[in-house]
Amino acid sequence: MVRNYLQVAVRNMRRSQVYALVNIVGLSIALASAILITAYVRYELSYESFLPEVQYATSFDNSSALGFCSSRCAFDRSSGG
Repeated sequence: MVRNYLQVAVRNMRRSQVYALVNIVGLSIALASAILITAYVRYELSYESFLPEVQYATSFDNSSALGFCSSRCAFDRSSGG
């Protein structure tokens, strides 16, 4: 049954090559975007995971109005810092 589906898909791709190409390119762009967004979110969520007591760490973005001089700092709330 899967073989029949593949035969029909290949036959349709041969008939309308431009339509198939647009669909394949769109699907590949969507998958690449999803992978990149997932990788970026995982990186951002693991930013301070090296700290021993990560649940007490807080980060903030100290940037000017124009977005220059951006820095990230972490401090421990339990130590009063």
